[in-house]
Amino acid sequence: MATYDWHAGNTVRFYHDGSTDPNGSGGAFKDVMAAIDDAQRFVFIADWSFQPMFRPDHGSGIAATVGRKLIQKAAGTLVAIHTWDHTAPMGIGAPDPQNDDGDDVLDTMAGGTRPANLLWRASSHDQTGMSHHQKYVIVDCPGAGGRRDLKVFFGGLDLTQGRFDWGEHPILPDDPQCAKFRDSVTFDGTSYDDWYNAEFGGARDLPRQPWHDIHGMIQGPAAWDFVREFVGRWNVDPAY
Repeated sequence: MATYDWHAGNTVRFYHDGSTDPNGSGGAFKDVMAAIDDAQRFVFIADWSFQPMFRPDHGSGIAATVGRKLIQKAAGTLVAIHTWDHTAPMGIGAPDPQNDDGDDVLDTMAGGTRPANLLWRASSHDQTGMSHHQKYVIVDCPGAGGRRDLKVFFGGLDLTQGRFDWGEHPILPDDPQCAKFRDSVTFDGTSYDDWYNAEFGGARDLPRQPWHDIHGMIQGPAAWDFVREFVGRWNVDPAY
């Protein structure tokens, strides 16, 4: 269990879904992607599941995927992704090939080899799970007086299939509001969509699982604790 000191002087915002509407025009994912765009020094991502083909705004095509966004960002900014390896020798949880093979997807998406600034670590700790259920994105951001500040998004939303949702939470296959969940993008011979229903094996003729989860944003001194957590995990947790 990690403990950190109390810090004053933070800006805090809370979210209760990935989006405010079906078009991704506001909400947690919209703000996360905007913060990644604004980052100049680094982007650190820790996830239970990270899938490069996830489209945070439900846009169309490869250009809308988080993988493409991060490849482009890594041209001039350090990007580090630390995710849980679900199929490692000490993996915990159901298999998640989109996550576990995410480094290969990023390589292919980048034309063969991902940028040197795009670092990947998929690792399992031990059979207790430890801190691997954490989900957060840390970036540098504009601050007062022209200085760079720190911002972190944290909580229950990882950058993976099925997490995009909004207040109405439509679930039925024939509901017109569910059309974007069924929209797919084909990459390297594989089709990816956002129709997540793990209990039914992704069957598109059965209800999707709605996703309602609490997320938050902190800008200010407390964000340094997330940096320390990320770097500490990266340094001591061996990758398989």
